[in-house]
This record gives sequence, C-alpha cells and structure tokens, in this order.
Amino acid sequence: MAPPPVSTQSLARVQLALDKAWAPSTCEKYNASVNAFHSFCDSETIPLPARLPASEYILCAFAASRIGGIAGSTVRGHISALKAWHLYCDVPWAGGARLNLVLNGVENMTPTSSRRALRPPVTRRGCQSIAIVLR
Repeated sequence: MAPPPVSTQSLARVQLALDKAWAPSTCEKYNASVNAFHSFCDSETIPLPARLPASEYILCAFAASRIGGIAGSTVRGHISALKAWHLYCDVPWAGGARLNLVLNGVENMTPTSSRRALRPPVTRRGCQSIAIVLR
C-alpha cells in the first residue's frame, strides 16, 4: 500500500509511534511467535510472499499444527502476535470465523499437562483474614 501524501516527518512520527506501540516484553513474545510461524512455513515450504499477508488457510494450518502439544491459550497468543505483525506491516489480516473454529478445536485438545488444577474459591472469610494480616 502506498503511503498517503503526508510529509516525511509525519511518516517518521507514525513509524516511531508504531515502534513504541507494544511494551518491550510483548515485542519479545510477539517476535518469538513470528519466528515460530516462519519455522512452520519453512517446514511446509510456504514461500515468503505467501506469509505476509498470510491467508486464513495458512493461519489455520499454523494453529492446528500445535494441536495437542501446547495450551490453546498459547496458540491464541501466537495468532494475536501474527495479527499484530500484519497490522504493523499494514497488510490485510485474513483471520476470520474459520480460524476461530480451529482455535476452539485446539483449545479443546489442550493437553492435561497444560491445564491447572482447580483451586479453592476466594471466600469472604479468606479475604477478611488477609486484610487482618495486612493491617
């Protein structure tokens, strides 16, 4: 997409704002997700031009490649990172209803080792006990 007819200074300020849009820790996680996506694409011999923008089919295949291996919430995080990458690069995002269905399936297949055990509920009495200790 061609940049709009604004000054070079304005374009530079927009780029600076984009560069600072995410916290450094978020950028690290998102970079790791984009790298995982590239590794997946390499293993599937998906050419570079097909990766950005990625079709919904490729996004679904990437998400499904992790089924049963990691938590569904982790896969959702990877997809969020890819969406941010597309937005940053100003290319269309193709994720839609089909991707959401695949993510639901991945979530449903989260391994038991990735699930936390249920914890007891927070009670009024427990909160009062904490408040007493903190006073």
